[in-house]
Amino acid sequence: MSRPASVELLKIKDDQPKLPPPTLAEMFIFAFPAFPGAMGAAFYNVNVFYYFTNTIGASLNSLNLAYSFDMIFVVLLFPIFGWLLDNTDTRWGRRKPWLLCCTPLLFLSYMVFWFPPSISSLTSDQQSTLDTVWYGIWNCLIVISTFLVSTPYCSLGVEITPHYIERSRLFGLVQAFSMLGWLIGVGAPPMLVGAFNPTSGNAPEHLVKMIYFIFSAVICSVGIVSFSMMLYVIKEPTDVSITSGPSIPIAAGIRFALFYNRPFQLVLIAITLINATPYFMSLLPYWVNSTLGLSSMWEGVLLITTILLGFICLPAWYLLTARTNKIVAFQTMLLLGGIAFLLMIVPGTMLGGMNSVTTKVLAALICSFYGSTGLSMTYNNFLYLSIQGDAIDYDHLLTGLRRESQYTNIMQFFNWLASVFNITLPFDILSILHYNSTNSTGVVVQTEGCRTGIAILIGPTAGLMVLACMIAMYFYPITQQVYDGIIENIQKNQKGLTVFDPIMEKWIPPHFELCPAEIMPPGLEDLIDRDLVDSDVNTTLLSEQPLEKQERFETRWQLYHFSRWELAYTMKYGFNFLVQVNVAFILMTICSLILVLLLWAFWTPFADYAPYCLIVVVFYFFYFGSAIVAAWRLKSRQIPVDEIDQHLHFYKEKQL
Repeated sequence: MSRPASVELLKIKDDQPKLPPPTLAEMFIFAFPAFPGAMGAAFYNVNVFYYFTNTIGASLNSLNLAYSFDMIFVVLLFPIFGWLLDNTDTRWGRRKPWLLCCTPLLFLSYMVFWFPPSISSLTSDQQSTLDTVWYGIWNCLIVISTFLVSTPYCSLGVEITPHYIERSRLFGLVQAFSMLGWLIGVGAPPMLVGAFNPTSGNAPEHLVKMIYFIFSAVICSVGIVSFSMMLYVIKEPTDVSITSGPSIPIAAGIRFALFYNRPFQLVLIAITLINATPYFMSLLPYWVNSTLGLSSMWEGVLLITTILLGFICLPAWYLLTARTNKIVAFQTMLLLGGIAFLLMIVPGTMLGGMNSVTTKVLAALICSFYGSTGLSMTYNNFLYLSIQGDAIDYDHLLTGLRRESQYTNIMQFFNWLASVFNITLPFDILSILHYNSTNSTGVVVQTEGCRTGIAILIGPTAGLMVLACMIAMYFYPITQQVYDGIIENIQKNQKGLTVFDPIMEKWIPPHFELCPAEIMPPGLEDLIDRDLVDSDVNTTLLSEQPLEKQERFETRWQLYHFSRWELAYTMKYGFNFLVQVNVAFILMTICSLILVLLLWAFWTPFADYAPYCLIVVVFYFFYFGSAIVAAWRLKSRQIPVDEIDQHLHFYKEKQL
């Protein structure tokens, strides 16, 4: 059930019950489902393509095409899913119904996915097509259900820990169980296959299928039981459900998060930089085999070392966070991680020859150093999740709304776009460097330039991007003192008081009721920038009558669709100008869409990047479409000049 539009639901009573902070036992119960979740994700991501090509016999090109279409479809649904998750209203809360419905779907999909039907009457090409269709359907279902489980799960974690240190402790436990799950999900299946198939070469199909079925059945059982226990024990805060607010336009909500929430902007920049670094786990085999000249066994050794050291050092990072603060700990983590990446160019190129003892020791030490930072978990890093939660609380202060899922889906969207830099682009660079798989004898042979290029990609390139992320986080403004002030001001604002924004240093009146004059601080009545209301304003196209409370709320969110210059010209030409401008933008996106499709069809080098470009173009198409709808709605009601002028003043403060 979606939330009613009336703002009257948002008044907070002083005697409204508040849930106590979660106990340590409750934190363990909440965090444990991350173990089967990470185990299933690791098992799926590491083995999916190899299994379908080598065991099932599907075409790799067809699988890549199906994957591209899946991602285009799913990523475009992210904003809608985030909006639905935040605007769900049931007697059981906002998050639990989604977890209850989607958790069995996710884990059962992990079991069914590995067993496409085999029909003897089909030709080999027809069977390969059937396998590709099976992969496409179930991959799409797994990605969607993963999002519909992980997003409310992380959102619930933010909601049950409205305290600076407790949030870090909770997500620290989540990261610990995630790392254990990753370790088992990556290492156990190949070890089991190798144990039952000691001979060289590919294992028999029936053996692989049997092991995959047993392993996925274990994941499914543990996942459903652990999530069920978590849903039974953990109580969703009812005060958050009551104050989550009326629904707002999807596009306006995204624009507000991207342009007006400064802490989230810095988090988004930092995490996008980390996720855009050449992906360590994808490049590790090339670095080990080509640059270091080591056997494939060392891939597993270095990978397990990286994850294991991250798990061992996790308590130390939590202690550093408790002794200092999240920002200092995160910056320290980024500094050490950047140094570790920079050092990866040393073994095999500067010190130690191919397959030498010195190279092996240096590689093990550097991977241990990198693993100890915990950056290998990227999105599941507890400091990142905790810091993002603080930025979401700041949005609550600015808007009066709880929008955890919408913020999470924005981050997911940018993470996916960043994969063009961490996976697609590095492999294209390897092709440019003339990477050769094997020679006639089956031995990998690379040129000196290619070996050095691989080392630069996995080392200094990634290191410089991580250090740039550290610089971005230097400007992050939410310390523990600021965070405590944000939480206190949220509670006061919900009771009808005007509060002070400690970051932007401006007053925030109550969001969902008219601000009484007796609690309005000095200077708030001078919010209107009269310099903008000049003789150029066409008052025949705008109204000077004040809006009702509900209309004012809706109008302000409709205005967030538009930029400063658009609103300035609207005051002169009226809302027909907004409609015409955004229709022009729509036509431009349609032309861009046609261009992308033509390049995808006729220019082979563009094929790897076409899905990413298509996502961006289609996203802008829907955004400008929603802006046209907003302009028509604003045109249909009489908007006071002062209402638009307040928005222009707000943009001027933000320098937008």
